[in-house]
Parts: sequence; C-alpha cells; structure tokens
Amino acid sequence: MTRLICVDFAKAITTASEIKIGDYRVTYLFDTYSKALGNGNLLVEDELIQFYKDQARTKDDVVAQNLKH
Repeated sequence: MTRLICVDFAKAITTASEIKIGDYRVTYLFDTYSKALGNGNLLVEDELIQFYKDQARTKDDVVAQNLKH
C-alpha cells in the first residue's frame, strides 16, 4: 500500500474524510511500520496486519469498527 492508497483506504473504513497524504496518522503508520520493502513509502500486508494487532491492544473498538466497514 502506498501513502496515497492508504489515504483512500482510511477514508473508506473510517469517518476521517479530511485525511490527507501528509496527515500525522498516515505519517506515523509509514514511519513506524514500513520497514520490509518500502522504507517509509510502502506498506506490505504483514506490516499492515502488525499495525492492526498493535492497535487492537489498546483500541479494540476502533479496530473492530474499521474491520466492520
């Protein structure tokens, strides 16, 4: 997933319609989890899954809502 696709993904699964490519949430996600191939610019499936696992530890209701959408 690229940053641009991530923005579209976030808009589709949340109520954050104002999210942009430079949004702190997108930046955090890529800076923290994009390690395998993307070097901060691309997330692979395992990295996105790890993000959701980590988020589910403290925000399980938000993760459940995202998955529902």
